[in-house]
Amino acid sequence: MRCLRAASNGVGLVYTIEPLVRMHLAAATLVSVLDAFLPLYDGFCLYYVSRAQLAAKLRVFADFLGE
Repeated sequence: MRCLRAASNGVGLVYTIEPLVRMHLAAATLVSVLDAFLPLYDGFCLYYVSRAQLAAKLRVFADFLGE
């Protein structure tokens, strides 16, 4: 991602979720700022219209995410 590369080169800041920059933070190529304002991250959410006619593939994927 260009924004991560730019931030790593000291050009600016990047706002993203922690899992995407975890390795950079561990290697100290990026540092976290404004930690007091970071939102809590409970994981991804999956939205779909209705369970009434849910495709089998989507049901399997939703169950996988739920675990």
